[in-house]
Amino acid sequence: MPLAAIDAATRALLATADGFDDGDVRAPSLLPGWTRGHVLTHVARNADGGTRLLTWARTGVESYEYPSMEARAAEIEEGAGRPAAALVEDVRDSARRFADAYALMPDEAWTRTVQWTSGARHPAARAADSRLTEVLVHHVDLDAGFTPSDWPAEFTSRALDSVVAAFARREDAPRLRLRATDTGRELGNSEDHGAGEAANEGETRDNAKTPDNDETRDNDETPGNRETRGDDEAPGSGEARGDGKGPGDDEARDNDETRDNDEVPGNREARGDGKGPGDDEVRGDGESPGGGGGLVVVAGAEASLLAWLMGRSRGEDLTGAAGVTLPFLY
Repeated sequence: MPLAAIDAATRALLATADGFDDGDVRAPSLLPGWTRGHVLTHVARNADGGTRLLTWARTGVESYEYPSMEARAAEIEEGAGRPAAALVEDVRDSARRFADAYALMPDEAWTRTVQWTSGARHPAARAADSRLTEVLVHHVDLDAGFTPSDWPAEFTSRALDSVVAAFARREDAPRLRLRATDTGRELGNSEDHGAGEAANEGETRDNAKTPDNDETRDNDETPGNRETRGDDEAPGSGEARGDGKGPGDDEARDNDETRDNDEVPGNREARGDGKGPGDDEVRGDGESPGGGGGLVVVAGAEASLLAWLMGRSRGEDLTGAAGVTLPFLY
């Protein structure tokens, strides 16, 4: 992942955060249980964790992302209540440290294996890919005007490919066929293809690529997922929460976890009004959507589709999404 893309996303997030006063950072974010102060602290600590992983890859001296999951959670909770100016400066300074560590990386260091907090080991290039995802997705979570439609098209397209492939491997996800109305692409299952086949099946990616390449992950992984998972695990942010608050950044939460109907963002539960799926939703065998039986066809812009799959939208601007139950992803 090029540093220029990470820097551009960081500048945009800082431009939003610079407008916050102390009251604004105490307000709820889109993540249940987290204020904007929690989100900003998390973004800063994620940068420091990535810096430590890159330093390990460059020097060969072990430098773990976080000392432990408990320490990670404690740092976020401790930092969340700071004044707005201190929170923003922390995000800015930690991003600068990450950029400096990135600039020091020789080409061969990007392929060296380092270990994330969960114990999973991957090439260091994933730390750069993860950083871009963290900044872009959590900018949306600040709930301050930046939306999924503001995500760069290249990021949205790659992330959508990966998320669709991840859902296709999960037994608790509906069989999805997605139609991107803005690009003309179709992804996911079809009547002629078995579950698990994504539209970009023929594309291969190499985890050992340098960050200057567009891809640093496998076909079936979403950007930002930094930990090993089983075929039925969700991609995305990655680390289990140490205190029950907010999402992690590197390890998917349990697949059985669901959110209540009144939680935001991205209600993943069946509607409580007794209504069935939308008229435009196609089901292959009459089973309810989300049960893994019939084919569910959903159409809309790529950014809207990705936001829905990642729990940042209820899918009101999509055709065929009403009543569809999705497992927790990110």
